[in-house]
Amino acid sequence: MNKYIFEDGVLSITKTQFKTRRKTYMISKIEKIEVNYAFLFLLPIALFLVFLCRQYSLFMYSYEIIAIYIFSFFSIVISLSLGVIRIHSRSMQETAVLGFIPNLKKIRSALDEAMDLREYSDNGAGL
Repeated sequence: MNKYIFEDGVLSITKTQFKTRRKTYMISKIEKIEVNYAFLFLLPIALFLVFLCRQYSLFMYSYEIIAIYIFSFFSIVISLSLGVIRIHSRSMQETAVLGFIPNLKKIRSALDEAMDLREYSDNGAGL
């Protein structure tokens, strides 16, 4: 039985496998792992709206100003906290998992650890 390196409700990582809800991938076939911010494009839009709101606040109703600030706040929070982890390999199609950046960084470090363990045992050092 494989010991879990990382496990949450959606993903689990062992020394040999990376399991999502729908598919299971072999760690040995993974070539590259990337963690990116998924909604970073919202950040300049939110900052631009705040700038416009501050410049033209004399010509706007108070509920419009409040709505723009609330939208901008949530856009900034979403753009800086949500991300995507992409797993690349020539032998399998690209896998992308959406989640919070700190959790995705934990998943990436667990995958790196599993890949290191796999390489360590493949080289005969683990025997």
